[in-house]
Amino acid sequence: MEATKQTVEMTDEELRQFEAFREEQAARKAKEQAKRDREAYKELVDETIEGAIPLLQDLSLGIKETKLAVLNDFRSVINMKAEVLRLKKDGQRTDTFTNSAGDKRITVGYYETDGYRDTVEDGIAIVKEYIEGLANNEETKALVKMVLRLLARNAQGTLKA
Repeated sequence: MEATKQTVEMTDEELRQFEAFREEQAARKAKEQAKRDREAYKELVDETIEGAIPLLQDLSLGIKETKLAVLNDFRSVINMKAEVLRLKKDGQRTDTFTNSAGDKRITVGYYETDGYRDTVEDGIAIVKEYIEGLANNEETKALVKMVLRLLARNAQGTLKA
């Protein structure tokens, strides 16, 4: 079907009304399109989540099994550590081990969030300043560097107890 053009005479008021009608129609179409787009977005999110969750659950299970295997591998090391160093494990839930080269470290056990108050920053600054003041030769500078590393935050910004 071919559209035919016609010339219509109208007053300025009729022209304004017609243009307002066309603008209203365009706004309604845009609003309907935006609604369809939002619905399509919600459907895409739902589909993507449904596809991702099983993959993440499988990954989580694999990580859990691997962590349990590593913890079991370290059980004899943890027991020997307690015997050799004559340690009592009063509530200790984690153990950290570093290789002889000092370039690899592993912590096994259970993660606990440290609940520090906001005044901890002041305390850390005081301790760091004091410790840095103790360094007077290369040997003590290395020791200070090691101690300050122990006072460092982890990747999440949390101080380790």
